[in-house]
Amino acid sequence: TYRHERQQMSQSMNTRLPSADVTNLLVKDGVAISLTQVTMESQGWKERGDLQRWVRGQSHLIETGLLLITEELDEWESRATPVLDRLDLLFLDQEGRPLVVELKRGMAPDRTEAQALQYAAYCDQLKTSDLVDHYSRTHKVDADTAKAAIEAHAPILVEEQPGRVRVRIVAEQFPPSVTATVLFLRDIAGVGAEGTQFDIGCIRLTVN
Repeated sequence: TYRHERQQMSQSMNTRLPSADVTNLLVKDGVAISLTQVTMESQGWKERGDLQRWVRGQSHLIETGLLLITEELDEWESRATPVLDRLDLLFLDQEGRPLVVELKRGMAPDRTEAQALQYAAYCDQLKTSDLVDHYSRTHKVDADTAKAAIEAHAPILVEEQPGRVRVRIVAEQFPPSVTATVLFLRDIAGVGAEGTQFDIGCIRLTVN
């Protein structure tokens, strides 16, 4: 049983909300059963083998209306020079904006947001033809099929190039260093026309 929540980031760092105990219930046949929260590590679940597979197959955990473009992307400089760091998942929303998803099992390490921003900087340069190429190789279809799938999902890409990249960091827990930086980025990025603003956020994903 998954439980996920988007981190509610106050516009003021001085705002502190009171903590509250959370009890998760599974109601089956009219009977409420209390669920015990566990960690992915305690269950032996892996970041790539399990968490990435779940989010890839159930993208509504991030948001509705997403199309998987590729995963494990490591071609930052060129196809001939892969790098050590790999982007976990790259989706496309229905407005034609790429969505970078960075996954962390357990507590997100300090500087996770910097890693996600590095991926975002690359993906913000992608053209529609690049998305078609990555989709084609990931889904093992020809270029025409990939192009048709992408344009059907985001019709704006028939005439225009992808919009401003978006970022979601997914983890079981977040340290203040990460959430404070994401909050700062959200605060300063809220300038410009709709669709050109930089959108970054955190999603807490826990398991019962």
